[in-house]
Amino acid sequence: MKQVRFFSLNADGFQYAGRVVFENNRIKFDGLSKSLEDTLKRGVVKWNSPIPRKVIKPKDGLRYLKLVAITYNTGSYLKALGVEEVNK
Repeated sequence: MKQVRFFSLNADGFQYAGRVVFENNRIKFDGLSKSLEDTLKRGVVKWNSPIPRKVIKPKDGLRYLKLVAITYNTGSYLKALGVEEVNK
């Protein structure tokens, strides 16, 4: 199973905010706020693709998970770690 963990900034520093999981060829959302989950479900734009930009959706599986990690790794209030291999 692979995952991307999210952390959000609050007064005490960065706190765990949930994760996106790729397991059994499916994407699952675990512990994320409803607004972030809704945003992620709409897909992530692959900015280095030719115009019109391609939207990668959860149905794209591991490709989607990797793009989530890249897209959200530089935020100042919400950060995603890279793709991690984990046991259940």
